[in-house]
Parts: sequence; C-alpha cells; structure tokens
Amino acid sequence: MKVVTVRRFGIALASLVIAALMWIGAGAVRADVFHGYWIYGKIHEEYEQAGGYNFFGNATIPESNTQNGGKFQKFVKNSSIYWHSAVAGGHANQIGGLIRDAWGRVGWETGYLGYPITREFGVNGGRANHMVAGSIYYSATTGAKNVWLGIRDVWADSGWENGRFKFPTEDTRTTTCSVWAQDFQGGTVLYKDTGVGGYFLPNNDVDGQRLAYSTGGGFLYGAELQSAVNSWNQLSPITVAPVGVFEVADVAISTENRSDVSWSGLHTRYNAPLTSTIQINMHYVQGYSSARRAGVIAHEIGHALGLFHTCSNDLMADNDGARGTSYTPTGLTRDLYHNKWGF
Repeated sequence: MKVVTVRRFGIALASLVIAALMWIGAGAVRADVFHGYWIYGKIHEEYEQAGGYNFFGNATIPESNTQNGGKFQKFVKNSSIYWHSAVAGGHANQIGGLIRDAWGRVGWETGYLGYPITREFGVNGGRANHMVAGSIYYSATTGAKNVWLGIRDVWADSGWENGRFKFPTEDTRTTTCSVWAQDFQGGTVLYKDTGVGGYFLPNNDVDGQRLAYSTGGGFLYGAELQSAVNSWNQLSPITVAPVGVFEVADVAISTENRSDVSWSGLHTRYNAPLTSTIQINMHYVQGYSSARRAGVIAHEIGHALGLFHTCSNDLMADNDGARGTSYTPTGLTRDLYHNKWGF
C-alpha cells in the first residue's frame, strides 16, 4: 500500500503570509507578523523598531485590550509593548524586566504613572523608561523605582542620576504636611505645589559634619537632652555631640525660667565668633513629661540644623501642642533633614 504524505506546514505558512497582507485605505498594504501570536499594527511597528524577534522572541498572548482603550501584548523575553492612540503621538512603546515589574507595583497603565512614552533606554549606570506622569529608573545597586512627575522635575533640575541625588532607592511616597518625598542615593527629593523652601532656615550652626554643643553646670534636663541628641544622630550624616576639648561650641544650651515670654524653647543664631544659643524655658517645660521635654529640645536642635517649622504631628511643628510627645525626627522633619544633608 502506498502512503501519501501531504506537506501541510508549507501550505499553512503560505496562508499565514498571505493573511498578513491587510489592505488599509486605498492601495496601502500593512504587513503584520506571526510569532506565537499575530502582532499587529502599531505594536508590530514597535516590535520591529525596538529589536524584532531577537529582542522580544515570540508573543505569549494575543494583542489585548487595556482598561482604558489601549492595547498591549506580552513577549517571551520579558518585555511588553503598550499602545494608546492619545499617548506618545499614537506610537507604541516597549517596557520590560524589572522596570515593568516596578510599573506593575503602582497599577500599570491605570496607575499614577500612566502609559510608557518611550521604550527602555540606557542612562549613566542604569536603564529607564519615561511615562506619561513620571519615569522608572533602574540601576544594579538600587533596583527599579518609580519616580512621579513632580519629584522627577525637581530631580531633573538637579542633574538626574548624574546630579547630587543619583538614583532613586524607593518609589515616590507622600509624607506629612501634604508633601511628596522620595529617597535617592544622595538624599531625599521633595515636592509640594507651593514649594518646600519655607521649611528651611537660611542658615544653620553645623560646622563641617558636626554640631558641637555645650551646656554648662546648671542645665536641668540632661537625660532629655541625650534622648534628643540620640534621635538626631540616628539619621546621619551630621553628628550632634558635646563640644570637644580643642573645639569651639557651635551652640550653647541652657535652662531659663521666664514667665514673661511665650516660648518653651528658643534657638537664636549668631555668626562666628559668637556662639548660637538654645534656651529651654523651665517655666513651661517643668510640667511636661520627660518625652515632651525631649521633644522641645529636639525641636530646637532642628533649628540649629537649619530646619524651620512644618505642620501638626511633626517634630518641627511650631508649637508644643501640635508636636505631641514625640522627640523623634520622622515624617517631613526626617525628609527635610535628608534633603539638606543627604545620607
């Protein structure tokens, strides 16, 4: 008996090639491609422009709809292509790997970053994608982190990854006082619609990387002072410490008893060779808990470090009641410190 084998593969392949020729308009031809699944139109354009089969490999899903009127497709070599007619002039863009994973953490195309507006590109020491409302930056040291638009603009003004802040080490977040914040290798970047300059004093008492203080024999709250000092020294890089033998104090801390004033603590800055002062008013703080007294002292040390008043529930709030009993620089106070002094 004679067996006849029909070579179906060649016929099927020819059919696929013919099917890929789709008429658009009058006389124009669009060539789509089949790699695992059909790859069409704008996604196919980006597929070819970004490296083709060697870069992407086969598609792992058919072209699919996004939640807001766009299209996307995933590929074997850990990349996707996203398209929306109203984004990037209607051009589709590749996003992949750890950058794509970081984007997924904040909601993909429906999250606060929106769609990619570039494909992945190289930067000094890493990789990046720009998005509708921000960017995602990757380095081997920091991983891939999302940078929201407001923070990104401030970072860009400082030189991007080549400036003093370098690469982001976390995703953009909100902090106290309705401020956006993000830690980078070189410090914390801050953004607020009305600006953050008002949270800083024009000068400070720091000498190099050190704030040296003296107290004299009559200071009443040594334990609270030590708690306040320790809380600031947890942040680094500035060391707050008692004045050394061969050192001139940057600030002199004393206890006062004054009922004629309304302050519980007061920092007064003097230019060298005079020494700045911190006065703690026992008329008010004597009735405070130890933690609340430590908060008054820590607040005044914050002024010596160049920080001004913030908002309620923050160490640098402008009154003792709004500050509470915490003497630890957290929230915006912590972020202001790292914006000014780095890590």
